[in-house]
Amino acid sequence: RGSAAAFCAAMGEMGSRRSDLGEMFRAATLRDLRDRGHEIGLQGARKDPHAARRTPACFEAELTADIERLARLGCGRALASYRHGEGRVAAHERRTVAAVFSLGFGGRRGINRGRCDRAQLASVPLGPSPADRDRAAAVLAACLASKGWLIFTASDVSDTPSRT
Repeated sequence: RGSAAAFCAAMGEMGSRRSDLGEMFRAATLRDLRDRGHEIGLQGARKDPHAARRTPACFEAELTADIERLARLGCGRALASYRHGEGRVAAHERRTVAAVFSLGFGGRRGINRGRCDRAQLASVPLGPSPADRDRAAAVLAACLASKGWLIFTASDVSDTPSRT
């Protein structure tokens, strides 16, 4: 629709089904988004209860495998964005993300102001309900008043989303 964004793919979910969202993205989805001018990035485990205890070697191995999968799909060039899974982000994960990507976001919500850790920027989730839109509008107003900046995130992004 005339705009471009980053689609951060959770490679472990490619081709799967989720009870809350239905069918997840496919390899063809990533190539289509890339061809339409969107950035393809990576997303960490969405709600992995063990993520905060994952060893540096395990995280690096998972990240390397995901980067290689994207490269095999033709979508791995110039990776810039990494979206952390929900919850606490370990220091070693921030260091690795900073070494590989231009920016990492998620894990914490809010407005980015002043000096920021580019490997763990705050983000604001967007949702489909009127209350979600009201919250986003309030955060946007607070951001403008504080001269900050925002990263908005959304799930189930498609031409035909499963939720309204």
